[in-house]
Amino acid sequence: MDKELNDAWEILTNSRKKTQETLSLRAKRIQKTYKIKLEGQKKAFQRAEDNLNEFNGTLEDSPSVFKSDYEIAF
Repeated sequence: MDKELNDAWEILTNSRKKTQETLSLRAKRIQKTYKIKLEGQKKAFQRAEDNLNEFNGTLEDSPSVFKSDYEIAF
């Protein structure tokens, strides 16, 4: 009986360890995925901000008639 109990306990312990390892790997994978997505969003936001700054620079260089129309529209 003791041997069966010890074997069952060992199986349970090993199973729990494998489950913890699996969950840890899954958590790391999810964390990496979200980190990559966040970095991509930061880059996209930076590009959009650069494009807006470039457009504003172009707007400042354009004729004042267009500039006033643009300011009224927005």
